[in-house]
Amino acid sequence: MPSLLIESDNTKNLKLLAKLAKQLGDKAKIVSKKNSLTPEEVHLVSAFKQGDLLKSNQLKTVDAREFLNDLR
Repeated sequence: MPSLLIESDNTKNLKLLAKLAKQLGDKAKIVSKKNSLTPEEVHLVSAFKQGDLLKSNQLKTVDAREFLNDLR
């Protein structure tokens, strides 16, 4: 699992950020149409997003399936 996930449409910036993260000792993964997250990574990212929303009192539902559908 990468320790850094960056979503952007600008591939040049993504490559620079991934290179920088790797130089700092982090694992980085560029997610694009050709290279997607594994199912396990999708679940972990979803859990982190839910945690962030819960902390900020913005979580609308605790139903995982409904939450994932809202993300898509």
